[in-house]
Amino acid sequence: MIVRCVVAAYVVASVLLSQSAAAQPDAFWCGSRLIRERMAAADIIRRCGEPDAMRVVEEPIYGTRRGGRRVKVGVRITEYWTYDRGTSRFPARVTIRDDVAELIELLRQ
Repeated sequence: MIVRCVVAAYVVASVLLSQSAAAQPDAFWCGSRLIRERMAAADIIRRCGEPDAMRVVEEPIYGTRRGGRRVKVGVRITEYWTYDRGTSRFPARVTIRDDVAELIELLRQ
């Protein structure tokens, strides 16, 4: 009896954990290849090919000099890649910063 309860609890916990992991869009399938956050941009292109759409945003980086004056010290480039994964799947948007996938989102339309 105790063994059945433990097995049942294990099955329920496994189902709940697998559903919560599947709901997190920190990865997506590109054909038979898994694309994850923190992957190098070159690896994503090698596995998925060029994105269907790309947007590049330049954001200024500011520093503070003595006296509190703000000055521009550089530029941070963020790329937004969109992959159209077919009619039965949501498109995936990959945010690239410093040549690494920082964020993956599924675009529910």
